[in-house]
Amino acid sequence: MPNFERETFDDIALITVNIERATVQYTDEFKLFVKTAFSEGYTKIIIDFGAIQFMDSSFIGSLVNIVKDLRTHNGHLRLCNFSVPVLTMFELTRMNRVFEILPTIDKAVQSLRKIH
Repeated sequence: MPNFERETFDDIALITVNIERATVQYTDEFKLFVKTAFSEGYTKIIIDFGAIQFMDSSFIGSLVNIVKDLRTHNGHLRLCNFSVPVLTMFELTRMNRVFEILPTIDKAVQSLRKIH
């Protein structure tokens, strides 16, 4: 199974992360994967973190860079399917104020479909 996969729903790109430990070793590949979707015209992006049990600061930094790039081009990012340890870490570091985090892919899709 690849580390990252992409599906599309109309104007929404869903990126699934298939790694258990999101660390510096995956950061560059992840950024490139997401930015490829963005460069192909997808400005509504959902990232599914269902497989991740641990995320380090470099991976969070890549998310910050991605959301900045999207926002400068009127794009939107939704994160979903966080494990309890990763969600807790986002809450403790207040990253949940930077990102819109939703419990499921369906909720994330619904959220983005409201944006025109």
